[in-house]
Amino acid sequence: MADIEVAEYTHGRQLGVRAPAPSEPHVAFQLVSYTTSAQSNAFSTTTTLVRVKARTARAYIAFGAAPVATAAGSKSVEQNVVEYFVVQPGDKMAAYDGSS
Repeated sequence: MADIEVAEYTHGRQLGVRAPAPSEPHVAFQLVSYTTSAQSNAFSTTTTLVRVKARTARAYIAFGAAPVATAAGSKSVEQNVVEYFVVQPGDKMAAYDGSS
């Protein structure tokens, strides 16, 4: 089973063209364990930006009210690489390891 970190932020700043800078401290933190597509808890009602880091393996991720992550149709996050995503409050993130 693999783990992915999800840190939630209420807002951030845009630094240059590609580098979002979240305002610390984060409002919530989740550690989601996954093999098949597994969903996080719903994001806080104030969350608009998440920081995602796959701790133990590549993750395929999807966002939405009831997301399902798949190897064919989802974003890929490489192990130990931090990525930021703008999200909707109350949405969830799903993660899948691509093995089944």
